[in-house]
Amino acid sequence: MRTVSALLFLAILARGPAASSQAQAPRPPETYSFTETNSMMVEGMTIKIARDGSRESMEQIVAPGANGSGMHVRALYDFAAHKVYTIDVAGVHPCTVVTYTSPNVPPIYDPIPGAAEITAGLAKDKPPVLRTETLNGIPTKVIEMPDADGNGKTRLWLEEKLNFQVKWVTVAKDGHEQTQMEIRALSYAKPPADLLVPPQNCEALAGETNANGGHVEMGSPVATAAGTRAQALPRRAPQAAGAPPAAAAGQRMPGSAQVTEVRALGVGPDSHYAGPSPAAFEFKFSITASGPADIKYILVNQADRVSASGTLTFDAAGTKELTVPVKVGVPNGTHWDGSGKLQIYAPNKIESEPVKVSADCRKQ
Repeated sequence: MRTVSALLFLAILARGPAASSQAQAPRPPETYSFTETNSMMVEGMTIKIARDGSRESMEQIVAPGANGSGMHVRALYDFAAHKVYTIDVAGVHPCTVVTYTSPNVPPIYDPIPGAAEITAGLAKDKPPVLRTETLNGIPTKVIEMPDADGNGKTRLWLEEKLNFQVKWVTVAKDGHEQTQMEIRALSYAKPPADLLVPPQNCEALAGETNANGGHVEMGSPVATAAGTRAQALPRRAPQAAGAPPAAAAGQRMPGSAQVTEVRALGVGPDSHYAGPSPAAFEFKFSITASGPADIKYILVNQADRVSASGTLTFDAAGTKELTVPVKVGVPNGTHWDGSGKLQIYAPNKIESEPVKVSADCRKQ
C-alpha cells in the first residue's frame, strides 16, 4: 500500500534521480523551528515544528470550515526517553503518553532529519538543477522528476546545502499544479525551552508507535512513573502519534445523552476513485443518539490519523445520517489504498467499522 507522504517521496528518490554528486548530506541541525503548510493527509493543515536536540514539538492545526470544526493538537517527542506526549490544545481530550521508537518525527511532517536519505537517493543519478531560488528566505535548488507512467512530474525545492525538502509540487501532464507541502518560515535559533517540557499527569498508554504508525491501546494497564500500574479501562482503538485520542465503544461520559450506535453506510460516489488528483470521497455514516446532544467526531484514516472533524447536533433522540467529504492528494499515475472510520469522542466514545477506499489518479 502506498500513501501520499514524504515516505513515498523518499521511495521515488531511492530508485533513481540525483541533483548532487555528494554521497552524504551534511549533518542536519540539532536546533530549528519552522511553520509549514501541508496537504498530504489533511488539506490545508498547518504544521509548527520546534526541535532542540532530543526533543521536538509538533503542532497540527486545521482551521474550522465547511467540512468540520477544525483541530489543534500538539505532540511532544522525547527521543532520548522514547516517549511521545499528545496534548489536545482545545482541552477536549486528556493528555496521553506512549512509547515512541523512532529517532525522528514522521518525515511527512518534518523533512529535515530525512536529508541524508534524500541525498543518498539523489546520488544515484545527476539530473540538472533547473535553477536556484530563495524560497521564503531559504536558499534552494529546484529539480523535477517524471512520473513513472509519463503522465506528470514532481517538482522539488531542496535546501541548497542540506538537501531537505522545502516545497513539493505535483504537476499533471496538462500543467495543473498542486502543492503538497511548503516550509514558509525557518529558523535555526534555539526554540523556547518551555515548549519542550514534558507535561505532567498524562494518561500512560500500552503499546508503542513510531514514524510509520504502530499499535496503541488507550486505557490498557501500563507501568506509571511512580512504579504503580494504571487502572485497566475498556480497550480502545489503535492510535498513531499526533492524532486526537481514539474512541472506545461504550465508554460513557455522565450527565448527557449518549450515542448508542454508529454504522458505516458506505462511500460515494465510488469507493474506487479513478480520475485526476486529488481523489475525492464522501464517507457516509448513520448515528443514533438517545437524546439532545452535540455529537463531536473525527474521521480517522488507515494510518490512524485524523482526516476530518466536526460536530453534529441532535435536538432530540433519533438517528441521523452524516456525510464527511475527504480529498486525498494522490500523485498522478499512483495507486493508493486507504480507509476511513468515524470515531465519536463526545458526549461518549464509540466508533464505526472502517470503510475501505482506493484511488488510481491520472491526468485531468
